[in-house]
Amino acid sequence: MSEFLDLVGMHVEGLRKQQKFTVLRKTNCPAWVPAASGQLATGLMTDVYSSPKHLDTLMLFGEFSKEQIERVLGYSTFSVEVIQGTDNPKLPFRPPLD
Repeated sequence: MSEFLDLVGMHVEGLRKQQKFTVLRKTNCPAWVPAASGQLATGLMTDVYSSPKHLDTLMLFGEFSKEQIERVLGYSTFSVEVIQGTDNPKLPFRPPLD
């Protein structure tokens, strides 16, 4: 049984390394308005993460282009970076996936 659990753990770890996140950073104001998270979650059908330590940053579960995000929000005053891996040091904070 423990061999099976080891294999499951290795599989989950592999998936976490492959997972992509789209990181959005505001370019002209200090924080995202709360409605933006709801718009993005509904419009892109994905999870949206935020952190009180990074008010200018939202993180989307998955890979999205700036054009897709602009269509949902109706504005483009943000930068977009796609980052792969849940443990990638480039992520501004760790998403709550556990």
